[in-house]
Amino acid sequence: MNRLAILTPPGNSAIAVIALNGPASWPVVSKLFRTSGGKTLPGHATHPAFWFGKFGDPVADEVILVRKSADHCEIHCHGGKHIIAWIRQQLKNHGFQETTWKEWPSPYADPTAAALLPFARTVRTASILLDQAHGAYADAVKTNTHQELLIRNTRIGRHLVEPWKLAIAGVPNAGKSTLLNAFAGFTRSVVSPIPGTTRDAVSVSLAFDGWPVDVVDTAGIRASPDELEEEGIRRAHSAIEESDLCLWVVDSTVGWVEALRNPPDAARDMVGYAKPSPTLQNVLVVLNKCDLIELPDDLLPEAVRISAATRQGIPELIERISALLVPHPPAPGEPVPFTPALCSPFDLAASGLSHPN
Repeated sequence: MNRLAILTPPGNSAIAVIALNGPASWPVVSKLFRTSGGKTLPGHATHPAFWFGKFGDPVADEVILVRKSADHCEIHCHGGKHIIAWIRQQLKNHGFQETTWKEWPSPYADPTAAALLPFARTVRTASILLDQAHGAYADAVKTNTHQELLIRNTRIGRHLVEPWKLAIAGVPNAGKSTLLNAFAGFTRSVVSPIPGTTRDAVSVSLAFDGWPVDVVDTAGIRASPDELEEEGIRRAHSAIEESDLCLWVVDSTVGWVEALRNPPDAARDMVGYAKPSPTLQNVLVVLNKCDLIELPDDLLPEAVRISAATRQGIPELIERISALLVPHPPAPGEPVPFTPALCSPFDLAASGLSHPN
């Protein structure tokens, strides 16, 4: 049986993919296709291979023809619905029966990973998912190999579709909103010298070194009699609790040592400060406005020094964030658990516990 299926979504688009399968696939496309130089295709062409040319008889349109196997070809054509309908009819005239893309055999070893590909936010996470779709994870589990890699890559696997969460926190007027805007490259958050301007958590979706990150600018943490500001501060606490990493931003020009040594009690509780150390889990101290003051090199050398207003130090801060979120990026082809269900047993293994099943 000779079948065809439209593998791209319905409607107009730049490109459409029409798949053919069956013993007549190559004889039919060989008859209807001419290369860009006007030549016919060889009767016994090798595969996989592709050609650029025109498809149709007597009217023709430009396509890319891909021969994936002896009985499997793909036509990559213009995505207008009339072009698709015209090519579909040409093929039906030669005995092909149409089926849906859902009934089409998956080219991937792991269809579950392939199904997540449209939801990857960046090329980097999509490439990791593509490796899993080609069987990297399934092969590792089947052969019971690469257990250490699977445990190490579990955290990354949880963020191939769901982004990391980065909270920007600190006392009012530390430059948190200016930092969010510097990350985004446009004005996403209102900047004002008036304390308490940011009343709610403002977020933007970005990518740092190819990793998807939702960055949240939180309200300045302080004691406030204002009910509206107090609600913003409660939401700031919630954003900090839920974050994978918190940037504690300090204004270097105004009592910065005191701000680090004596943060408000609420901030200390929510962020986890026991002492002013950027090495605490999930917290990175950021000394802002360093263009306005010269700080000794030996004071908090682990902290990142920036000027959000001039973007001084922003590339270094992004590099540091990426290294903290993903200390060991997987190499091409490495196995990575890619759903919460797959990650769970490796989370337990990392903690020294056994899986209940």
